[in-house]
Amino acid sequence: MVLAPDMQPPQRKRKRRITAAVAVASLPLQMMKEILCRLSAKDVLRYRSVCKDWRSLIDGPDFIATHLNRSKLGVLINGDDSLQLLRIDLEEEEVLSSSPPERFTHPFDQDTGRTIAVLGCCNGLLLVGFSTDTEEQGMAIWNPSTRKCTTLSYNTDSIYKSQVIGFGYDPVNDDYKLLTSTIISLARGGGGEYILELRSCCYEYQLYSLKAKTWKTLDKGFHDNYGYQYGHALVSNALHWIVIPKLEQLGRDSSPPLSTFIFAFDLVTETGRRLSMPNLVIEGEKPCTYHRLVELGGSLCVVSGYRGIPPDCHFDIWIMKGDNTTMPWVKLFSLVPSNVGTHYLSSLLPLTYNTTGDQVLLAINFRTLIVYDLRTRTAKDVRISGVGECFNACMCVSSLVNWN
Repeated sequence: MVLAPDMQPPQRKRKRRITAAVAVASLPLQMMKEILCRLSAKDVLRYRSVCKDWRSLIDGPDFIATHLNRSKLGVLINGDDSLQLLRIDLEEEEVLSSSPPERFTHPFDQDTGRTIAVLGCCNGLLLVGFSTDTEEQGMAIWNPSTRKCTTLSYNTDSIYKSQVIGFGYDPVNDDYKLLTSTIISLARGGGGEYILELRSCCYEYQLYSLKAKTWKTLDKGFHDNYGYQYGHALVSNALHWIVIPKLEQLGRDSSPPLSTFIFAFDLVTETGRRLSMPNLVIEGEKPCTYHRLVELGGSLCVVSGYRGIPPDCHFDIWIMKGDNTTMPWVKLFSLVPSNVGTHYLSSLLPLTYNTTGDQVLLAINFRTLIVYDLRTRTAKDVRISGVGECFNACMCVSSLVNWN
């Protein structure tokens, strides 16, 4: 009599597992590489203990790069007290419920009351900011799949907090870099201490190299007459962000008049350049009250919002075509609250769209994920569970990327 697998004695089960492992381990390494690089990072890491050859293969830079290139993007959901990666395939006909999420536990001792926020994401590495009940603050680079984490030291010369502009990869030097800006006061009080005087402030930009584990100050190419607006986009190895004139500059006569534009900082050459914004002025309507820069399908995307009472409230989504030289901005679509089944739109974030470009995944009001059909102008909710009332979302990949 042959017993069912769940009725077999432990010794026989163990023997079957060992036999299966030996059979798999005997496969040619190239064949195993093709199989393993199609698995999630979490699953691949389980096979490091099969044998020394597999461990060497999985830990090698060639396999890590191949696995990264074949890994599919997911949606990283940063909730009130949770962090999870959802895999949503817009190419499937049914995307209203995601596959079971991969849940991550942050690397800090939760007993200290630390909370984290995702400040940037690149190749599966997260730049996270953390704070505690005692107002301690810091940053770390963390791979949630491998659980490796490096806490970054702050430059504390300034009395003002540094603000993260962006985090990305320099492929030429195989280095991950972080760009921050800090308000530096040039005015001193009677006792010689620095004081907050907006007209006497400037921005100091600093670049952190994960490879060298050092900070350096960048003193060329930036604009003192402009302030930094939150949100950045990593496209073509360059960080992009929207900069706006300082309030005190708006009241001054200048030729030409100061205007909002996009600044691009190349992580390889460490140089910057200006890019134009789309025309956000609509004749006969109120001015744009919200704009945000994001990456969408490998291109720069500007989200402009015109808040108010419907039908005045709407959002326009622009995407850059070409090299920003001759009318590169194209309006991809516009949305009013009724398009996405709500009465009010306070925030809209495009995350990704399918290969045919007719369906886009959107995060709405920090509360909902929807799939919006550009042809039918209809929206359907994506059901997610295990997050709080509010969450932030970004595109992320599960990877084996490592650093020394």
